[in-house]
Amino acid sequence: GDAPALCRRALATDVRRPASADDRSTAVDVAEAWHASCAVLLARHGRTEVDPQTAHLAPRPPPARCAARGASRPRADVMEAQEGEEEAVVLPMLLGATGIRSGRVATPGRQPPQASAEQRRLPLLIVPGWMSTCLRVERSSLHPSWEGGLLWMSLSKLCASSVNSLLRHVGSAPFGLKNDWLSHFLTRPDGDDPEGIRVRPVEGLEGIAFLEPSGFVRPFSYVFGPVISALKASGYREGEDLEAATYDWRLAPALLQQRDQFFERMAELVERLDGGGGVALLGHSMGNQVVRYFLNFARATRGQQWLDRHVHTWIAAGAPHLGAPRAAGAALMGDRFGLEAFLDPAEALLVGRCLTSSPWLFPCGPAAQHFFIRRQGALEVDDASLSLPAPRRAGHWLCGRGDPPRLTLTVEVAWSDGWGSASLRSEPLDGDGRAGLMQFGGPPELPAAATLRVVVRSAARCHGGPCCFAGVAAVCGWSCRGGVLGRSATIHIGELLHASEDDDGTSARCCLRIESCAAGAPVGHAMFRLRWRDVRHFQGPQQGASDRSGMLKLHHSRDGRILYDRLTVHQALAIEGADEPLIAWQRFFASDPLYDVAGLLEAPPIQRVVAIHGVNRVTEAGCVLRVRTGRLEAGRLRRRLEPDPEAEAEPATDEVPLRVSRGIVYEVPSSGCCSGDGMVPIDSMEHCRTWASALNSLEVVHIDQVGHREMLRDRRLHEALLHTLTRPCSATGIEQGSTRASACA
Repeated sequence: GDAPALCRRALATDVRRPASADDRSTAVDVAEAWHASCAVLLARHGRTEVDPQTAHLAPRPPPARCAARGASRPRADVMEAQEGEEEAVVLPMLLGATGIRSGRVATPGRQPPQASAEQRRLPLLIVPGWMSTCLRVERSSLHPSWEGGLLWMSLSKLCASSVNSLLRHVGSAPFGLKNDWLSHFLTRPDGDDPEGIRVRPVEGLEGIAFLEPSGFVRPFSYVFGPVISALKASGYREGEDLEAATYDWRLAPALLQQRDQFFERMAELVERLDGGGGVALLGHSMGNQVVRYFLNFARATRGQQWLDRHVHTWIAAGAPHLGAPRAAGAALMGDRFGLEAFLDPAEALLVGRCLTSSPWLFPCGPAAQHFFIRRQGALEVDDASLSLPAPRRAGHWLCGRGDPPRLTLTVEVAWSDGWGSASLRSEPLDGDGRAGLMQFGGPPELPAAATLRVVVRSAARCHGGPCCFAGVAAVCGWSCRGGVLGRSATIHIGELLHASEDDDGTSARCCLRIESCAAGAPVGHAMFRLRWRDVRHFQGPQQGASDRSGMLKLHHSRDGRILYDRLTVHQALAIEGADEPLIAWQRFFASDPLYDVAGLLEAPPIQRVVAIHGVNRVTEAGCVLRVRTGRLEAGRLRRRLEPDPEAEAEPATDEVPLRVSRGIVYEVPSSGCCSGDGMVPIDSMEHCRTWASALNSLEVVHIDQVGHREMLRDRRLHEALLHTLTRPCSATGIEQGSTRASACA
């Protein structure tokens, strides 16, 4: 019965000291301490004493991998065992196999700890993260049959909408969408639902347990379901000391309060849960951004005394205190979030750009320093049209066709000076139709010898008429699909631009003569707008990032002349022309006094923070962009930039544990420091260490090799939570500004 507590008391006496630098001797010391405590225990119960000679059999720990990055961070002290702690607390000797010398770990096969008479179990309010709350359709004029059912996450609605979007044209849905699911999902810029549609979050634990509450996919759609089960098994009861603050994660924080009075209702929920000793707030992922905003809101509206009385602890699980680079990637390039079967890339880009909550997760500070762009310029061909005489009527009779085939315009660009060449083909043009914008990524400055040529082709399929088999294209003036009808002369781009009336000589309206490839066929013209954007249009303010010491050093895989510059997320969005997230940032974040625009994130207005996050997973930390060569979509779907697959970096080291793969920067675990949890970089999660001097208690718990979402079903997280929630009533004895670092094997 009292054996575990006795062992812990004995061990705490023996190993309450910093870990030795020698891994082997540390393991032996801990093993000896363990055997000494076992000897006391067994002697008390009249059992045979353990042979101390077996101490050398303790496993040898590998080199520690979870040292805090940077000398300014507090050193990880040895976790002190406390009398009365639950059995989830195990001893440093058991951590040897994972390379972590001190801390607490979760051990399989143990029952969740129960609070003793000397312990106070804190009431818990769970705040879920982005996409972690179910959304229900309360009203729908577009699909009345959907009313009362889930929108997020409903695979049946997603599947039906994705199929229907392939079978019909764009109608009057919001944003011109073909996908009915997205018509319900996306909000208007002011945060309201589209007209005739009302979508709201599912309240209570039901809304955060599983996104798909029924069917065979239920176990795979878990969010807080495993956490709730562990808490209820330890004695928590919904509505008494366990609740969830569900919210519409599509909205910016100011809109949450304006539309739903969310933060006011959250404060009332805290008061209802509080039994007199305060409430613990558990946030996961973006839920921690919500918790931080709530603390600022409560201080501004109810005062610091209210916080001191009602909020005991903030448990930050996988907290993106400084944002997450992947959120910026979703706005720049789109992210289908595992829904590749239901969302096409354009629809994924809409989700990343049109939700007002997106800027809430944009990286700042150290988490935003690994965004780069290739130093280059771009040539744009826009508003292109063709003027070609109609074919002779004989061709119509021979081919059996009453209408001439559709045409395509191909622009061929040769940069010269070893910069290569590229060609782009427009979409088919009907009648007086005009081609959209085509962009060619080029060198930083326009070479004097760069040339351009226009080729006109037929987009019609081969119809098998007599002229096709005979190959007499001259009879009708048209040819089969892909056949060249005519081409312009090759002309220098500089000559076209300098012939313009524009003062800067960077744009011109061009008209090129098209010579037909068929003998005796008529001559036509190709008209288009030509614009050159030099490197200054795509350049960030911090040039030469590849030459900075102590940072990621980039180079091109084939051409040493190509350099890279740093830029910010907002600059990248401005280059892309992604107005929605920039407008949302300025309107709902930059002008919000409760939001920390500068990214300094001073300590929260409470006294105790426990940070729990996974570590040592390969994690996206930034990206290397280049100007895309391709046809650009119109409006909000336009993508000027793309990851640069030709960018390379020096091999990862302990000083710079970063690597680049296909244009994405990843942080990787090393012997000198941890990496993130697969979603949030370590610098963002560990930013809480800078608050140590302003808090009474700060504890950082690392769970090795667990992912951002996977941690919610990990036993080690459950035991760390229960340890935090069921500790002794008195917080006395905790040193002012102290920081405790522990780790879960």
